[in-house]
Amino acid sequence: MSYNFLKTPYLYRYIRSDNELNFVKKNGIIYSFNPIGTYWTTLLTSDPKYAQQRLSLPEPPLYRIGGFMLKDIDPNYIKYKGTVAPAYGQIGGTEEVVLAVPIPILSIFDMKNKNLVSCILK
Repeated sequence: MSYNFLKTPYLYRYIRSDNELNFVKKNGIIYSFNPIGTYWTTLLTSDPKYAQQRLSLPEPPLYRIGGFMLKDIDPNYIKYKGTVAPAYGQIGGTEEVVLAVPIPILSIFDMKNKNLVSCILK
């Protein structure tokens, strides 16, 4: 079965913790230290509950980071492409990709207050 991936070529990351936000702001990059890589999605929404449902998260995200174009990433750093599976009582179903490369931050959107967060590097 062929998977038609990335009808929308921009990727975003949704985060649920201020610790991750602080890491991103301090370092100017997004990079997961898990052995798989960092999860990204084509989902673009400002609605935390909708993001929770479509990304199968246990709680709504606080921030959205991105987007950037996947075509700008070396294919060797793409570790997985697919669809978010249902979990935590959520439906999933949105496209996801795992990257094994640090990504410089482009913008951080505060989903609760509906505004951009300033990214001042230390």
